[in-house]
Amino acid sequence: LEIGHVALASESIAAEEAVTGVLTAVCEASGFVYGEALRGRSGRMMLCGTHYGAGPEHHAFHLASLAYEFPAKVGIPGRVWSKRRMEWHSDVTMLTDDRFLRRPLAVTAGLRGVVAMPFALGASSFVLCLFADTCLENDQVLKVLDVASGLLQRLRVSRHPQRQGVRSKLSSGPSAHSAEAERGGLV
Repeated sequence: LEIGHVALASESIAAEEAVTGVLTAVCEASGFVYGEALRGRSGRMMLCGTHYGAGPEHHAFHLASLAYEFPAKVGIPGRVWSKRRMEWHSDVTMLTDDRFLRRPLAVTAGLRGVVAMPFALGASSFVLCLFADTCLENDQVLKVLDVASGLLQRLRVSRHPQRQGVRSKLSSGPSAHSAEAERGGLV
């Protein structure tokens, strides 16, 4: 039983380290100033300590945010997690406190736009929240989604290389699909 806990803890740490790399890369590539990962535990989303911040005010936002938990459908992380759908807001300072629980903290930290997206890594559920210090425009949202989805896909494949072989077989072109269809296989 203890060996199982050690393996689980090791996988959990590895997942959080991998997510830290994704947060940093996504924020730096898309111009977002703060990013955080929340992890599902005991029916709630909680910050897992994984974050990226461009300035000291963002570190203060992170430290204050550690006290928050987001049950399903509560706050941006809770809604994104329970619906399994991304959510974005051009300006979180314009939301009500019940819609964005950390609005006063975001105002102090100078955070405005947010993009939040759910993803799973192994058995772990995460929500990435990426904040900008300006109001978001559609092209910024599309850029961050493109960068994040590409990095998360590579992360999943690198953690499960056996799946990469299946993907490459499935996407190896029309001739491979035609040959499978002729043999009566699944396409």
